[in-house]
Amino acid sequence: MITPAVAKVSLIFFFILISIFIIMPLVTILKTKNGRVFRFQYMIYVLSIYFYYIISIIFFIFLPGLHNILIIILLSVAFNMNVEYTIQRLFDTNKSKYLAFLYLIPPFFIILNIYLFFQESIYGINKYDTSINFYKLLEGKINYDIKPKEYSRGFEYICKKYIIKNIEVLIRTEDFKYSILIKKNDELKIKEDIEILTCPGTFIEDIEYFYYRKINKKELMLWAKNVA
Repeated sequence: MITPAVAKVSLIFFFILISIFIIMPLVTILKTKNGRVFRFQYMIYVLSIYFYYIISIIFFIFLPGLHNILIIILLSVAFNMNVEYTIQRLFDTNKSKYLAFLYLIPPFFIILNIYLFFQESIYGINKYDTSINFYKLLEGKINYDIKPKEYSRGFEYICKKYIIKNIEVLIRTEDFKYSILIKKNDELKIKEDIEILTCPGTFIEDIEYFYYRKINKKELMLWAKNVA
């Protein structure tokens, strides 16, 4: 027979679970407005989280006790990280973040993860892109002349570009590396038009953009010093 005390504890525990696995993901979905996670990076993040899920469930089953409350809290943190990474991966494919509501239906969030493992990234600049914080990256160690330029849509912050030698560039993280993107226009049509920037990384281009990809932090900081 369930005593009133046990019933009260069970009810409290139920509301904690509701808060952790429904309310917190809802808040994450509503508050996340920009940022992108590319496919390889997303796969590493999500597979690491699933590995953590498995280890936590093993501990929860075979080592019962009060420390299981801590495991549940840590699981909730991992779950919400998964939600946030999935939203940013949806942004990366130019899809609505509201597809992440599938996370509230257990079988579907696994299907959504698998789908996003195989969905190609959109490598151009979209409305969810955010540039790195260049000033924070350089940690004030270098004197440079790189000016930020903010873009907005109404009151919503979209992304930040930087003006370097009078050329607008977007510098973002991409699969654990950095990429420099420059949009083509009437003055920037061919590679020779942007060689003044001497950008590091692997160069590719398409109809709309010039890309310099797979740049590590050391290369990026050295480049910042040289173009200043």
